[in-house]
Amino acid sequence: MKYSVVIPTLNEEKYIGILLQSLVEQRFKDFEVIVVDAVSEDKTKQAVKEFDSKLALTFTESPKRGVSFQRNYGAKLAKAPHLIFFDADVAPEPEFISKIDLYIEKEKVDVLSSWNVPISDKLVDEFLYWAFNQLYLETVKDRFPAAVGTFIYANKSSFNAVGGFQEEVKLAEDFDLVGRMFKAGYKYALLKDPKIKFSVRRLEKEGRVQFVWKNIRAAFDYHLRGVGSLQGKYKHEFNLCICPDALTGTLYFTGLYPFLPRPLRTVKLLILRTYPINHVPSMLYSQHGKAHSAVSAMGGI
Repeated sequence: MKYSVVIPTLNEEKYIGILLQSLVEQRFKDFEVIVVDAVSEDKTKQAVKEFDSKLALTFTESPKRGVSFQRNYGAKLAKAPHLIFFDADVAPEPEFISKIDLYIEKEKVDVLSSWNVPISDKLVDEFLYWAFNQLYLETVKDRFPAAVGTFIYANKSSFNAVGGFQEEVKLAEDFDLVGRMFKAGYKYALLKDPKIKFSVRRLEKEGRVQFVWKNIRAAFDYHLRGVGSLQGKYKHEFNLCICPDALTGTLYFTGLYPFLPRPLRTVKLLILRTYPINHVPSMLYSQHGKAHSAVSAMGGI
């Protein structure tokens, strides 16, 4: 067994079957699937059990609810030396694991993630995640590498060496894991292909404007105050990785803010009222030399 696919679930009967069917259709077959359920109140268990004969599948109930705990619990049960973490509402293409395997064999990375693609016919959703992928993940990957909980690969020994996911971290635990592995000297990669397709249910549930604004604020808190500042501050269901995107946040510091479409730049007054420029650590100015020019391009404070 080369890969262990770990999937934390909580009331995922509508989505888990789509993911498991996608795994059945993978060209690469040398993997097991471990579903770690937080005692769902719907028919998640029954939906998973329908795939018993189609996959090397383990369904287990977690003794504790929490996405970090459940992923770590699944990793402890894993038989393979390589871990793949998926959220329950993703749909990897048939060549997904094959492409990941080829890259890992060639580059020998310890942790990686990929671009996210929304399963949506709305142009606004495509734009939001293009911006997140291109203007944030790609921009900061050499200094502040990140991975989104929709999909994370980790070498098991490297994962264990840093203690896995921090179980007290309820929000941005995916960013936290990759940041700690990177600081420990492990090799990271971000792939544009294969992309991971995911449901936009959370955007629809919360509303796109509200969702984006919440993540912009989370981005500022994450980069200025650390992952600890996010805990308990933002609404967060256990299996939702609200990843700090920088449609405004980090773009502001990297100097890419002026290139955002004008409607998105209207958030600048709210951001600057929340995070006055004199509160920005001098460290960020040295690491992001364009910060001053970005402020000027925004029209000043």
